[in-house]
Formats: sequence, structure tokens, C-alpha cells
Amino acid sequence: MRLVENGKNWRIEGQGKERARVAYASKKGGQLVFTLSAQAGEETRSMSQSG
Repeated sequence: MRLVENGKNWRIEGQGKERARVAYASKKGGQLVFTLSAQAGEETRSMSQSG
């Protein structure tokens, strides 16, 4: 399995890719925020964790 840049986005290729998701972490307002890539039929989700 590998992570491949696709323009401004990233995608996962290889065996098991159907079970994998790309996650992004950023800091917003003093909190660590994780954004998970959408899967088929899902919207992008965000979770925040106080630091």
C-alpha cells in the first residue's frame, strides 16, 4: 500500500486500499484537528482534541 499525490489531493494505492483512509492533522484555535478523507457515500469528517 502507498500514498500517492494526485494534484492537490492524495490517494491510496495497492492491496488493502479499500480499508484505508487518508487523514490530515492541523492546529486550529489551539486545538489539534484531524480530518479524515471521505469514503464512497460518506462526507469528510473532522475530530478535534484539546492540546
